[in-house]
Amino acid sequence: MVSRSALLFSSVVSLGPVAVTQLPPTLAERYDLENPSARLSLPHHLDEVSGLAVTDDGRVFAHGDEHAAIYELDPAEGKILKRFSLGVPVLPGDFEGIAVADERFFLISSQGLLLEFREGADEESVPFRGVDTGLMSRCEVEGLAFEPAAQTLLAACKTVPSRDRGFIVLYRIRLSNFSVEAEAIRVPLVDLEAVGLAPRFSPSGVEADPDTGMLILTSAREEAILEITSSGEVVAGFRFGSRRHPQVEGIGFLPDGTLLLSDERQSNRAHITAYSRRLAPPRNALGLRLSYQAPFPMPPSVEHSYCQREQACGAQSHLTILFQAGGLRVRSCQFRGQEGAQ
Repeated sequence: MVSRSALLFSSVVSLGPVAVTQLPPTLAERYDLENPSARLSLPHHLDEVSGLAVTDDGRVFAHGDEHAAIYELDPAEGKILKRFSLGVPVLPGDFEGIAVADERFFLISSQGLLLEFREGADEESVPFRGVDTGLMSRCEVEGLAFEPAAQTLLAACKTVPSRDRGFIVLYRIRLSNFSVEAEAIRVPLVDLEAVGLAPRFSPSGVEADPDTGMLILTSAREEAILEITSSGEVVAGFRFGSRRHPQVEGIGFLPDGTLLLSDERQSNRAHITAYSRRLAPPRNALGLRLSYQAPFPMPPSVEHSYCQREQACGAQSHLTILFQAGGLRVRSCQFRGQEGAQ
């Protein structure tokens, strides 16, 4: 199902060799990430909270990383409303992500073991089935999300083999048969510099933004949040710093748009921090993607006025620029030639 917002921002205008695509406001434009609206302490049962998931009716579920125990939380107070578990005794493991797809719950381990189960009553032990996704040979998993439009689960990779160094890597798992799609999402780390982040990012959580369809990743190591398109283009980034998010892991969105981030315990308690959606996007928050494809050299009016820097590019290079309407404030400027990003 495609959201109303995603449809609203899908328009494309073609101007000969130049195409302009209207983009939704970024996460940093829709939320005041400098000023959370609430910060809730979690019970000690969730000192190592590793993931969050929100149901369609707005109920919040969390899990720790050592056992397959699921906790329903009160998003207003952080209290535990109920707890249910998988297996008797409770299944141990290194669990790094939770997702909810309609009535189906999923938990994934760092080695790519995917568990499917249904919601249980308080103190109930529920049956489950496990699937080896085969991801252990490709990466260490940390983070799981449900993509409704694609009917896939999205697994983020915390660490990757040498062939993928220099990239953020995510894999899609089809809900129909639990097969992993052959083509991974690979985000060049060098692209993060265009949005103000250092070229390093180890995901600790991932979620699909229900309003825009963009993918939102957290990084505990970098104390940062990153927004990318579903195909892996970098849109926006923001660094929190350790005072606000010392160990950010889980991420979720409430039905009213509130963004939830969970942090593992560092000194006193683990926390959930809430960020309310702005009543209106800030001025000039209309994002546009301008694409120009032609043999270089480019027209100076495009190369200098929009990009504001000179680059030597290959003959078949493709230019993608993200800028702001009203003043054309450059958000990102990327040249891609036959040899990759310049």
